[in-house]
Amino acid sequence: MHTPAFDRFVAPASRYPAIWRIFMGLITATIVFIALSFAIFFIGGLALGLESPQQALLILTDPTTPAAMAILLLSFLAMAMGAGAAALWHWRSPLTLFGPLPLVRRDWLKMAALAAVVLFCSGLITSFFIPSTVTRNLGVPAWAGILIWAIPLLFIQTTAEEMVFRGYLQQQLAARFRHPFIWMGIPSVLFGLAHLNPGLEPITAFLIVLATGTFGLVAADITRLTGSLGAAMGFHFANNFLAILVVSVQGELSALALFHTDFTMSDSDIIQPLLVVDILTVILVWVVARRMLRR
Repeated sequence: MHTPAFDRFVAPASRYPAIWRIFMGLITATIVFIALSFAIFFIGGLALGLESPQQALLILTDPTTPAAMAILLLSFLAMAMGAGAAALWHWRSPLTLFGPLPLVRRDWLKMAALAAVVLFCSGLITSFFIPSTVTRNLGVPAWAGILIWAIPLLFIQTTAEEMVFRGYLQQQLAARFRHPFIWMGIPSVLFGLAHLNPGLEPITAFLIVLATGTFGLVAADITRLTGSLGAAMGFHFANNFLAILVVSVQGELSALALFHTDFTMSDSDIIQPLLVVDILTVILVWVVARRMLRR
């Protein structure tokens, strides 16, 4: 399962691969993430005129305005900083989480373009079979103005998650263990569980975890093939761009979207088939990407 490109990607993690360093790295990343994200929420809450940190936490973790969404996305900078801090336990530069930077740029552009086309076509085709409509949430001029700052913040959010799951975790586990079940499986399961929403209907909640876990496996495999975090970052960005900035499920981080759906996550008769389609679309992107990105 190790490709020459992946071996080069993992090499910086192989110098100090001890398990205790991984545990300490994860503990450090968690502390940095909590501390810095709380600081961002607190400062952001003050900027929004909120009276207490508790108010800021409640509003910014369930944002309903563009300003609140901006602060939430910015808080992922804390996750990126946490991943960088974790890398220091292995005496490695945080930049080594990405792989060779020229490859990162090239793979990001290729994968973002591929994923955007496949995901958009899948959504268009699915709309003919699953009865639903979308309504305009923002005017085009207002939306275009939002994109100026929303795109960089979305890049921060998707990059931070990839730095943690396909960067730090996958690299360090692959440096310590040979079996892909560990270095591909564990980060993907954790990525899926990170999106668990116990407040939803159980089957819907399970399908969300399955869909995000499937995305995690695909991202792990294209990282293995390319030896760079770029492809996973590009796929993640394209997916979130369409889901957060173009057409968003009503009430689900939807304040920045050009369009809203006429259903919510509680409408299981619509959401569950859409999640199945989402899983199949991710697999389709993976099949095409394996041919396009293979070194």
